[in-house]
Amino acid sequence: MFETADEYREVPYHISLDEGRMTFSAMSIILDFMYTSELRITFSNVMEIMGACDELIVPAIIEKCRDFLKTFDLETCLDCLWVTSHYQYWLGGVYKTVRQFVLANFMSVMNTRSFYTQDVAQLESILEDDDLSVPREIEAFLAIFRWIEGEADMRVHFAHRLLSKIRYSHIDPDEFAEAVKHVNSIQSCRKVVLEAFQFYSSQKTVSFTPQRRRGKIRQTTREAYREDKVTAPQPVAVPRPSRSTVMENTVVIVGGLCDTAEGPGVVGARGHMIHKFNRGQNRWELLTTLPASESRDHSAVAVLYDNLYIIGGTDPQRASKEYTPLDTCYRYDPDTDAWADVAAMNSQRTYAQAAALQGVVYVVGGLGDRQRVLGTVEYYNPTLDDWTYAAPLLYPRFAAAVAVHTDRLFVAGGRTEPDVVSDVVEMYDPGTDRYTGP
Repeated sequence: MFETADEYREVPYHISLDEGRMTFSAMSIILDFMYTSELRITFSNVMEIMGACDELIVPAIIEKCRDFLKTFDLETCLDCLWVTSHYQYWLGGVYKTVRQFVLANFMSVMNTRSFYTQDVAQLESILEDDDLSVPREIEAFLAIFRWIEGEADMRVHFAHRLLSKIRYSHIDPDEFAEAVKHVNSIQSCRKVVLEAFQFYSSQKTVSFTPQRRRGKIRQTTREAYREDKVTAPQPVAVPRPSRSTVMENTVVIVGGLCDTAEGPGVVGARGHMIHKFNRGQNRWELLTTLPASESRDHSAVAVLYDNLYIIGGTDPQRASKEYTPLDTCYRYDPDTDAWADVAAMNSQRTYAQAAALQGVVYVVGGLGDRQRVLGTVEYYNPTLDDWTYAAPLLYPRFAAAVAVHTDRLFVAGGRTEPDVVSDVVEMYDPGTDRYTGP
């Protein structure tokens, strides 16, 4: 905490600083620089120095940190990427340079010691980038398990999260089988690996190679700082196939009720339409329509492996005016613009919520027949095409908010009765099949 006085009012005021970023060692280095003009920067302390300088706004030291980070080489590029990614406001130019270097030299980077100690979020970001240069997709797959082996007990639960970034349709099945057989760390999550491969392979044919979202084939060696320490990668002759862009960073509206000439809330043609938002043109566009001219309102929606799932809800166009929840579900593939029927849920439900977690789709609560409030939870396995009950909610509810964070499912709010709003939040751990709540 710093304190000073207003020269006009002579009233003391103070500025509070984040103690977590103002470490003793960083402050010592900054004070030494103020008195001696000497600055000791290493890849071990540059992160905490940047944290303190960002808090205090010390441009002179930030500039020296920027110059130091430009000296990255093959062994330190991941450390540099980690620091610059946290302070892109100050270090954006260095961040872009080092990221391009890591992507172009990935085959060499994955053999460095720092590869085994990097953060899961950083590895995930690298693996999902279309500019990642690998001679074969299996190399990206194997890189995941090299990283897991660094701390197998702590990292094995990240396998599903990272495996979702691999383009399985471009891995030869025999090559994949050989990798699964010989990589020891795969055995601990063998089921997850096989399910992911089977699902992705069935969704995308091997011959399908969509265009890259951006960039071009990188056939030249990138320039690097300290070139004497860098091993040039082999040219990559085949571009890495891009992921579907139809669903990526896109807001989608599915079915619902809309006003018509017959009156408000009466379903019209839009009840079976799905729209996406075009950010570039600031407008909504038709993405597709529900299969077989079906209409849905209050259905649950989730995205898993780039596919859109529409689960349950009610059909507002049924002849009967009675409230009837549905158990039927559909999967939409944006790459082929095709719908597929998937297995029906164990329970009919509407006003439920859904989320994708660890390779399956969870559907939570909702209203059943006779407007019964449901506490049941079930999940859909796309490989087996079936629904399985998970542990029920501690507090049955419908119209709740559901989100996934750190491999946990959070269920918040909603209604426990038609006129009773809940403030309860529950957290579900799929590893223990248990909820934590108030």
